Amino acid sequence: MSTDGYVQALGDGILYIGVPANRGGTGYFMSNTEVFPDPDQWTPGNPYEWVVDIKYPTDPQLNDYGGSNLYLVTATAGAGGSASCSVTSVASGGNSTCTATASAGYQFNSWTGACAGQGAACPLPNITSDQTSAARFEPLDGDGDGIPDDTDNCPLISNADQLDTDGDGLGDACDDDRDSDGIMNSKDNCPLVSNPSQSDSLDNGVGDACGPIAVNTLPSSGLFGLIALLMIYARRWLGHHNIRDLPAQG
Repeated sequence: MSTDGYVQALGDGILYIGVPANRGGTGYFMSNTEVFPDPDQWTPGNPYEWVVDIKYPTDPQLNDYGGSNLYLVTATAGAGGSASCSVTSVASGGNSTCTATASAGYQFNSWTGACAGQGAACPLPNITSDQTSAARFEPLDGDGDGIPDDTDNCPLISNADQLDTDGDGLGDACDDDRDSDGIMNSKDNCPLVSNPSQSDSLDNGVGDACGPIAVNTLPSSGLFGLIALLMIYARRWLGHHNIRDLPAQG
């Protein structure tokens, strides 16, 4: 390493020798073979050998050398995940793969930029310019009803209306006891009206709490009251004529 430049081995196994700005260079010398097939295994006692475009360049050669261009590959991520690229600087014609990883409770949605239209794993072959991409994520919606799982009262059963009759936080679509009366829906004679007693005076399978009830279940005072109401209604309907004035039938 000297003040005139630097040596760098990247993940693609190619050696790059930088040309400093004070030399007028903007690029790099690049080895013409893969000299670092596994850079992590390199040790001072196990050196690699390589060949560069220009060996022992003179000052004029340094000043005139345009270098082997390196292009940057970057990926960013919005809320709900992260993004990274396998190689972040490549020579012309090189390759990289950017990957979007969703956080818990989120799923990958889409890319913008160089990876637009690709899936969470985005291969970028034959790179000849800087590549920038951004990943978008969205909350998980396992049942596809448009309600994110973290706020869906039935995350595994589609129920866009989120109806919750008993207000227990469990949607009717997946609540085995919709009225919270302790009776399962399949056995409840009023599944949407709480009626722990399951009273069914008509014995018709419909509980009194949500259906008609038998008149004979009323106490005597209630029965007389009901008859009186019916008589009043009849008088009004007949224009206040006395029931006794009705013509005889037959």
